[in-house]
Amino acid sequence: MTKLYDNVDHLDTNAYAAYTVEMDVLVVGAGNAGMEAAAAAKEAGANTILIEKEKTINLMQVGLASVGSRAQKSAGVTINKQELVESLAAFAQHNVDQRLLETWADNTGQP
Repeated sequence: MTKLYDNVDHLDTNAYAAYTVEMDVLVVGAGNAGMEAAAAAKEAGANTILIEKEKTINLMQVGLASVGSRAQKSAGVTINKQELVESLAAFAQHNVDQRLLETWADNTGQP
């Protein structure tokens, strides 16, 4: 497959599509949510493409998008939900509705 552009900041607005790509799911943006969305779509068997406008993916914004996901289970990773919720609440100096964190922790690993 031919790479059209290294970075959309240098996009030639007079360019035209050189080819088309068939896919089931197109994920735009390789941030935390985009990476999780692409992984979930691929796990579900979808022909998935992830695109990002930048030359590199900033993995320094490491975050936890789910607890008890299929990927975590297959890797043998177990996360203590209560410890995680308490840690996140403490990080926010307890200026957060802890019930929302608990709801997130209890439901994010669901398929």
